[in-house]
Amino acid sequence: MTSKSMLRAKAPKGGSAVLTFNEWTVVSRDLCLSIRELQVVQGVFNDQKEAAIAFALGIATATVGTYLDRVYHKLHVSSRASMMVRVFETHLRAQSLSAGPSPSVAL
Repeated sequence: MTSKSMLRAKAPKGGSAVLTFNEWTVVSRDLCLSIRELQVVQGVFNDQKEAAIAFALGIATATVGTYLDRVYHKLHVSSRASMMVRVFETHLRAQSLSAGPSPSVAL
């Protein structure tokens, strides 16, 4: 199974509706998240508890906790809320960079 199809097949429903597949891919790349870490983050964006994320991904609840700890460490955050803010900041930064420089105004 390719990484793209694995991401689509296993991502908890709903979290992927916040951003498009391509936007999640950019966020994942920019934050250096593994596919599984991204899937857990998407579960958080879907307001799922660790047990629900674990069930959706077919892994143990403790494993979800381990992935969350890794994500928190990578993003230098300590809560779900601050993790979500960091993901949105990353998304907005990527959008502004892809839009290119803003035109200069001659005075």
